[in-house]
Amino acid sequence: MDIRSFFGKLKEAEASRKADDDVCTGTVPSVPPSVKKEKPPVDIDEVQEFISHFTRTAKLPLMSNGKTLTARRVTVYGKPYYWGKGDTKPITALPASFRTWVAQHGFSKCNSFLVQIYDDSKSNITWHTDLIAPLDSHEVACVSFALNKSDRHLKLADLKFRWPDKADNTKFKHGSAPLKHGTIVRFDAVKHSRKNCQHRVPKTLAPRVSVSMRVLK
Repeated sequence: MDIRSFFGKLKEAEASRKADDDVCTGTVPSVPPSVKKEKPPVDIDEVQEFISHFTRTAKLPLMSNGKTLTARRVTVYGKPYYWGKGDTKPITALPASFRTWVAQHGFSKCNSFLVQIYDDSKSNITWHTDLIAPLDSHEVACVSFALNKSDRHLKLADLKFRWPDKADNTKFKHGSAPLKHGTIVRFDAVKHSRKNCQHRVPKTLAPRVSVSMRVLK
């Protein structure tokens, strides 16, 4: 063996020993966060299962004036918040797959689930501020899901906010949150009411299901 081969063998042995030491001491470089993949908390088929369930059960509700709302379809589980006072389903009627999603995302304390189906581009909700009198918790959380699997990569809608400009109460400041499949928007309804902060969804870009989750008195 010549001298270069000898030193080459030494380097290989040293590299092997260091790798063994790293494994033992836990210093092996971790996989970069960008390529780490976690198993989704709910299987995609289960997600589509509860989406399909909501689509089947939601219907056009009657407004207080006796007319039928045509902008979106609605179904309510648990305590009624605004819609569903005459036709509210118990929380136990929620699909088991959605109750699993609720538990995994920390919404198990919610006792009111307002499901709204935005079927086409004309489906919308106008400017409004949420009711605060029925709330036992200030937080409102809204999650959006694509109605169709093929749309899960798309932006489904834009949630718009506006509130009075303190410098000029005749004008508004504006904000916006893009809604995609799985997007959860949280806000303090009491603070919004005090600041007269309103929100709306002017149009639907791709069919979606919206579930608003609240803790009511």
